[in-house]
Amino acid sequence: MRIPTPETVESILSAADDWFRPFIAFCASAGLLLGEAAAVQFLDIDFLRPQLHVQRQEQRTNGGEVRITPPKYGSERIVHLPDELMTMLTQHASLFGTNGDE
Repeated sequence: MRIPTPETVESILSAADDWFRPFIAFCASAGLLLGEAAAVQFLDIDFLRPQLHVQRQEQRTNGGEVRITPPKYGSERIVHLPDELMTMLTQHASLFGTNGDE
């Protein structure tokens, strides 16, 4: 596994659909694991501080069932979010809403 360069991340972000960019940005800039990023909810984001409360992850069972569980090994944590990501999240909420139903 190789850590992508900033140029590679920027290229991926540029190619991604608008609704998917925040997910990619979370993975790249907040150091989230795939399952953690998949389980992020807008209520986990503190827009005033700017930080994210990582308190759950998505896991798939061998049968393909999706479960939401606490992060492994007690790794609940607070992650500082960069200004660029906060701007992206604000724009995302404006365009798509915050509950996935809009």
